Amino acid sequence: MRVVWTEQEGLESGGGHGVDFFAVGRRREGPFAVLRGFEWYHGRPETVGILIEPESDAWDGEFLAEARKAIEAYVTGPGMLNAHKNPSPQVWAGING
Repeated sequence: MRVVWTEQEGLESGGGHGVDFFAVGRRREGPFAVLRGFEWYHGRPETVGILIEPESDAWDGEFLAEARKAIEAYVTGPGMLNAHKNPSPQVWAGING
């Protein structure tokens, strides 16, 4: 499965089924990346789309680059829906059922 990233400002959590990704230890409210729907999990499509905030004062490029790697490994790996496993120490995944 290949991840397709789309930059979008002003992401909000709880937008339906899917996964919201939050930065651990940062003061900003809301997610910095979101994956909507569960087709990627149940159907195993060739690609999955994830929205991610662009680089800004709130999100530096180094954090976003590392977060993309961690999220991509998490989404394409076998433990995606394990509630006790997060993509990395810097990223927390909130699964919306």
